[in-house]
This record gives sequence, structure tokens and C-alpha cells, in this order.
Amino acid sequence: MQDLAIAAAGGPVAASWFASAVQPSRGAVVVAPALSTPRRFYAPFCEYLNAQGFDALVFDYRGIESGSAREARSHRADMETWLRVDVSAAIDEAARRAGGKPVSLIGHSLGGMALGATPSAHKLARAMTVARGNGYPGLNPKSGKALWFLGRIAMPLYTRLFGYFPGGALRKVGNLPRAVALQWSYWLRFRDYWFADPHYDMKARFASVRCPVLSLSFCDDSALQKPAIDDL
Repeated sequence: MQDLAIAAAGGPVAASWFASAVQPSRGAVVVAPALSTPRRFYAPFCEYLNAQGFDALVFDYRGIESGSAREARSHRADMETWLRVDVSAAIDEAARRAGGKPVSLIGHSLGGMALGATPSAHKLARAMTVARGNGYPGLNPKSGKALWFLGRIAMPLYTRLFGYFPGGALRKVGNLPRAVALQWSYWLRFRDYWFADPHYDMKARFASVRCPVLSLSFCDDSALQKPAIDDL
């Protein structure tokens, strides 16, 4: 494993590169994390990909590398920074290192949503998304009440009070930079989630994706349920 600082607009993106022991490799895989999930969580999976003959790159969205309250409070990153800059930087770096071999993306939750939002999606040969769906509370019967409370009350209140969302202390989601938390809580209010936000052209971005996509979901997922997954 090699830790990296990928050059990107607004500052470096922390990442780790896992080179396959079998060279030449079959290609490179970018692992895009879920909301507030640090890259170290995916290290064993990257090692599994190595065993299958793939190089792997996993990264941290800026502001959550250490998971600490101090880091989350100090960062001004918003969701657009994560989606357009951080994910793109990871794909671009993997493509550079792949040297012409195919680059794929495996996105977990938000990382899967990022597939349609990043301008570098055109560099991907294929993608797999895991547990990706519309976060609107009304489409998630098991978690809808908790999502409504989180988006309408807890996240806006605590974020404005502390200058970041203290999800680590609350055991909800994880510590998030202020702008990320406020944007996500705003999107939770809309039936069409972030596609309804007039500030972003999400429908056009998703429509531009042309690579094959395998989308995995689970019938016992307590966070995102079938209506939300089918809707997306």
C-alpha cells in the first residue's frame, strides 16, 4: 500500500494505492467511499481486489480523513467539492497509473451516487454501485422517520450550533464539514433528492454516463429500502 496526496483544486486529496502483486494488472479500480466513511475501512477490500489481479485506489473525501471533530470543523468543503473534485481526482489518478488499462469504479452509497455526478465518469470502462438509492424519507419505510428527524431537525440544528455536524458523538452518520451536512440535509427534504436542487444539473450529469453499471442492493438494508433504490 502506498499513501498518496493527489493534487486537486482547493487542496490535495488523501488516497491509498494498492498495487496488484500480479503485473501487468488487469486494470485499476477506484473505490469511492460512503458518506463519512474513511478510506481505511476499505483497505481489506482493496487487498481482495489485488488478489484478483487489479490495482486499487481508495480515497478520503476532504474533511473526514481522520474522522476527528477538529478536521470536520476546519474544512469548508461541500458536497460539490466531494463529487466534482475529489472523486474526479481519484479517477484521474487511477487512469494515469493504469497506463491505458481499463479503469473501473466501485461506489458504496454516496460513492455510487458520485458515479453520475463526477465529470471524469467518461474515463470509466465499467462501474458497480453498492447500496445506492434516493435518500428521501418517504421512500424509505424502515428509516424514514429517522431520516426526517436527521434532515429537518438534528443535522441543521447541531451543525449551526457547533460549526460542523458532530455525528461521531451522536453516533449518527459521522463527523461532517458544515457545508456538506447542510447540503445533504437540504436534499433530504425533496422527493427527487438532489435532482430537485436547482443549483445543480444532476439529471444532465447522470444522463451523460455511458459505461455499463451493475447496481447491488440488499433486501435487509436498514438505511435504504427497495422503493428508494428502485426510484434512483
